[in-house]
Amino acid sequence: LEFRRVLFRSSYLLILSWICQYYFNGISNWRIFYDFHLTPFVSDIIQFLETNATTNQYHSIQKTDPVLPYEQLLMVLPEPPLPMGSL
Repeated sequence: LEFRRVLFRSSYLLILSWICQYYFNGISNWRIFYDFHLTPFVSDIIQFLETNATTNQYHSIQKTDPVLPYEQLLMVLPEPPLPMGSL
């Protein structure tokens, strides 16, 4: 459970870093995505940064080649619905 929380917070910070790079330098990584539906609380982000202040992973987003338009479309399609009665 704690690993999931760390992943949740670090993924959010990675996306924030990507957004800043996008606005100031253009798209650097075409394959990055945020895998959660919610955002962490600001207090959780502050706590995470205080305990992980020495990591610099948010500034090292790898540059990738642009994806094809068909691939972009596949990236934004929702997952197929579950069959009725499977829950």
